[in-house]
Amino acid sequence: MEILTSMVLLKKMVDYLIAHIANHLLTLLRNRKNLDLTREEFRTSNISFSQFGEDLLVLTYFPDSYKGFYVDVGAFHPFKLSNTMLLYKLGWQGLNIDCDQEKIDEFVKLRPRDKNVCAALANCNKQMTLLRYPMSATNRLSVNSDDSEENLSLCQETPIDSSTVVTKTLDQVLKEVNLADKVIDFLDIDVEGIELEVLEGLNFKQSSPKLISVEIMNSKKRELITEFLGNKGYVISSIVRHNFFFKRVG
Repeated sequence: MEILTSMVLLKKMVDYLIAHIANHLLTLLRNRKNLDLTREEFRTSNISFSQFGEDLLVLTYFPDSYKGFYVDVGAFHPFKLSNTMLLYKLGWQGLNIDCDQEKIDEFVKLRPRDKNVCAALANCNKQMTLLRYPMSATNRLSVNSDDSEENLSLCQETPIDSSTVVTKTLDQVLKEVNLADKVIDFLDIDVEGIELEVLEGLNFKQSSPKLISVEIMNSKKRELITEFLGNKGYVISSIVRHNFFFKRVG
């Protein structure tokens, strides 16, 4: 009986020590407040790379251990604020597209299983202005304009640099990387305001993603995107802050 009691006490001490060390490591690695989690609390917690846990929501749409294919437009960074990094870690593969070559270089280095393409997307081939801001997450495409108010970022930043780019459609990029016939399980679009144009550049008869996430910042764009995707056979299934999830039905 004494041996059994000693073993139980030893297990509790080991559990406490493991949790204590893990808490401090987590605090050091993330530079955040120590949550003082127990070992069991650690075991039941989830890791998310998204800003608001969107990647955890994506997983609920697919079977456990499923390894699908994603397309991330406006991918930004391999793991910071990423809706696809968790999927990648779980064995998924995909295509990451961003109009900033430096960002794509990071993807090539940190996510080698993926295809990574530097391209500016719209609904056709045309010249647009790429505006860069102090907070690079808000970099965006705009029509050529000298209107200072129109050129502000969604966070009301003034651009620090600009350049002219020629856009492609999502269909074109898929063909260029030999993925035109690939089944897209998850399409993620966050391009700071021209999400509808990106959707218009996809042939839904050939590529019909099972799940689409679109960042929508105002009611007018929500109306337009919801109508567009509704005509393609999609309905809103979830909303996480400014991210709207559309599920294919039928």
